Amino acid sequence: MSDGQVISAAAVITNPTGLHARPAVKLTKLAKSFEAQLRLRVGENGKWTDAKSVARVLSLKAPAGQTLFFEAEGPDAAEALSNITELVRRNFDEGSQRERQFEGQVASAGLGDGFLVVYSRPQMDGFNGTEAANPQAERKLLEGALARAALQLERLKSDGGAMASEILDFQLELLRDSALLEPAYRSIAEGKPAARAFGETLEAQIADYRSATDKYFAARASDLTDLRDRVLTALAPVAHVAAQDAPAEGGIYLADDLTPSRFLELDWSRWRGVALLGGSAASHVAILARSRGVPLLVGVRASLEDVVDGETAVLDAETGRLIVSPSEATTGWVRERQQARAQRAELDDKYRAAPAVSAGGTRVAVQINVESE
Repeated sequence: MSDGQVISAAAVITNPTGLHARPAVKLTKLAKSFEAQLRLRVGENGKWTDAKSVARVLSLKAPAGQTLFFEAEGPDAAEALSNITELVRRNFDEGSQRERQFEGQVASAGLGDGFLVVYSRPQMDGFNGTEAANPQAERKLLEGALARAALQLERLKSDGGAMASEILDFQLELLRDSALLEPAYRSIAEGKPAARAFGETLEAQIADYRSATDKYFAARASDLTDLRDRVLTALAPVAHVAAQDAPAEGGIYLADDLTPSRFLELDWSRWRGVALLGGSAASHVAILARSRGVPLLVGVRASLEDVVDGETAVLDAETGRLIVSPSEATTGWVRERQQARAQRAELDDKYRAAPAVSAGGTRVAVQINVESE
């Protein structure tokens, strides 16, 4: 790397007390140990400042949960960024403090505390083998899987209510759409196994939706992913389908994404909410979560490697944070907010059915115009 090349990195502040005096001193001392020029800012729109000046770093007043962005230029720039971001991730070596906060976008408001249940998408690549038996047999396999998938969706549709019915109708229509299925059948006729033919066909459609500039069209990629996985699972030998046990009550569902039919399969009375590394506030899962009062964060700035299954956590889908291994202070603060929410909900219930009248006794009519999503 040439000395004139600028490289960048980022790290989330997980130290509960943020970038206060001691962390600022540690950061600037470490920065000064490298020849590279180093600068940092808080958030993507923050103002750049000299990472080797303790006064300037401290003036940032960066709290826990904020992302620090770094830039470095010089002969040891890569080494400098690696060491500095690691210091941030170690909570600036501030002893045994373990609380970590990850920012996300609120897709369905709420507040829940419990423990993390980390889900990874099952591996589908080996389903139905890699070699085709014969085109006629493979076509029958796919037709049977499509029929089983449609039956499962119909059952979910009948149990899920009006909104779920409308969302699943989209997938059911796709299952019957010859324009979608014909490329898969053509690939089977050319010698591909059913799972590979269908998977590749859907993957092309998923990529097309994801590339859409309109957020609502882009969000439909989740529905196609849902459909692909359901059909591939129906094609799989029983031994390949890993069952996922329902966790004890109090789980916070953490995954890369969550599909609509998977959302409808879960008993949300047992869960505290959902945190997704991907997802979209315009997705069908977000619409379902809002309709059922399930707290949901999307676009959480973390990786599944950052957390441990079963860790205690707070899902703050009001300020947009997933707080892992919360401190006693954070736990107390959450309890106070939950109590306030419960009192507010009690008042809402009290007045919801009461007539709307003015102080003088005049009845007030309230009308709204709601746009369908």
